[in-house]
Amino acid sequence: MIGFPLDTFMVRPAGFIIVFCLMTAFLVVAPAPARGGEFRLVPSVKVQEEYDDNIFYAAKESQESDFVSTVTPGVELKVEDPRLAASLKGSVAGISYVDNNALNAVDQFLTAGLTYMLTQRLRTQVNLNFTQDSQPGRDVEATGLPILITSGRARQQYNVGGDYTFSEKTALNFSYAFYRDRYENAALAGFQAHSFGLGLNHDLSQYVPELTGTMNVSTIRYDYPNIDVQSTTMTLGASWKYSEKVSLSGEIGPRFTRSEFEVPVTLFGFPTGRLRTETNDGQGWGGRLSYACQGLLTKWELSLSRDLDQASGRSGTTERTTTGLDIARRLTEELSIGLYGGYYLNQSGAGEFASQEIDTRTWRAQPRIMYKVSQNLALQASYGFSMINEESINENSGDVERTKNVVFLELRYEHPFFE
Repeated sequence: MIGFPLDTFMVRPAGFIIVFCLMTAFLVVAPAPARGGEFRLVPSVKVQEEYDDNIFYAAKESQESDFVSTVTPGVELKVEDPRLAASLKGSVAGISYVDNNALNAVDQFLTAGLTYMLTQRLRTQVNLNFTQDSQPGRDVEATGLPILITSGRARQQYNVGGDYTFSEKTALNFSYAFYRDRYENAALAGFQAHSFGLGLNHDLSQYVPELTGTMNVSTIRYDYPNIDVQSTTMTLGASWKYSEKVSLSGEIGPRFTRSEFEVPVTLFGFPTGRLRTETNDGQGWGGRLSYACQGLLTKWELSLSRDLDQASGRSGTTERTTTGLDIARRLTEELSIGLYGGYYLNQSGAGEFASQEIDTRTWRAQPRIMYKVSQNLALQASYGFSMINEESINENSGDVERTKNVVFLELRYEHPFFE
């Protein structure tokens, strides 16, 4: 069985558990109704059956299909009042394969969030995420990069930040985040990262109605076993609410990077057992663009982004460009349909942002249909297609193409309490 023992939560990460327990105690002993706010407890269970024709994202000649069953019980607690919003959510996914029993696993997901208004001008927030997962296709939706080696992973993400309102027109936001990935399989590269962000928003409605200007500076440092990458991005942008239905936002600016590699020292062509550090400085650009329209029955969003990000188990980072289109339409009170389409371009030269070259292009499309059986019960069917083209390490082999077709049916039930 792949995965982590359930008692891992009892030993790490200690800071996460302390905050989790404190927030749980707060929610239990000080429910919001006593303070004139809202308190919700929502247990749920999700049952999913799927057929996957390429569970390992292998090349065509090595594809292997299987049927997968997943049962995910979970619970969510929420507290809200005029000054505070807190939430806790945990779930456990039991995953079972018909043929590939070695992939059977119990994945775990835990999140906590707290937002508090210290004063009328100052709002602070804390977000914590802890995940133990194992499935081969877990990162493709977010990064466009599959993890081609079977392995369990422990992921931690902590974020602290807030915003301060100087006036009706100007506000400052700030953040610090910590990330850590650890894999059971030593062939996959884990990392940890620290990031800082500072932004300024200013209302420009005196020039253009519903226009807000933005200025952001962010820096992040990725620490891998044999490479460290630091990236700093400075962007200028704006968000504009053209009408009640249509909004446009975007930002763009230069990015400066420094990569430090540890390479072996040789003497007359023979290894000496020592390492030296090589530094590579580079420049680029980063940003994002979003165009959204939300009507009474239909909503859709077109997005484009470019940034430097972690590369899903590879040693180093990648320059990722992503475009996406997400459409949803409600046909009746109970029936709705949707479609997601996306393209990902991941590139990194050897010795630039990663130890080995990355050149991967990914296309994804996923139509879906959802039927709301009752207030608490929903049924969803979906088909997903992915095609990944990546340059082979062997220059004479040409590109490697990987395709995946997935069909799944999902039944979800939840029952809120204290509403």
